[in-house]
Formats: sequence, structure tokens, C-alpha cells
Amino acid sequence: MHELNKHIASVIKQLRQKQGLSQEILAGRCGLDRTYISGIERCSRNITIASLEKLISALNVSTTDFLREVIDSYEL
Repeated sequence: MHELNKHIASVIKQLRQKQGLSQEILAGRCGLDRTYISGIERCSRNITIASLEKLISALNVSTTDFLREVIDSYEL
């Protein structure tokens, strides 16, 4: 598993849970399938840049803030 993929997946899951969203609700917000969201969070799917942009938008965070979270997760 690629380290960056793992950190991105962790931040997506963390933000989703912090907002009290199920995978199904998040999937509906960004137009992706729930199983795809699940695969991303489990690192069994590689996320595309287009899908990442949709997820960031659906999570109501800026790209800059999202990337800061990913960078910070490397330091934990």
C-alpha cells in the first residue's frame, strides 16, 4: 500500500466521521458509489484526482485545508 494513499484515506474517513456522515450520505453528496468510498477508506481502491476533488467538495473543506490534514497525518 502506498503511504500517501493511506494518509488520504485516513483523512477522508476522519472528516466524514467528524461530520457525522455515513459512507452512503457522502457518496450521494459527491456522486460516487458507496462501495467506492468504502474501498478508498480501506485503501483497496486507488482514488483519482477527479474523485478526490468531489470528495473534498462534498466534505465542505478547502483543498488547502484537506492537504494540510494529510501532511499533518504524516507527523503523527
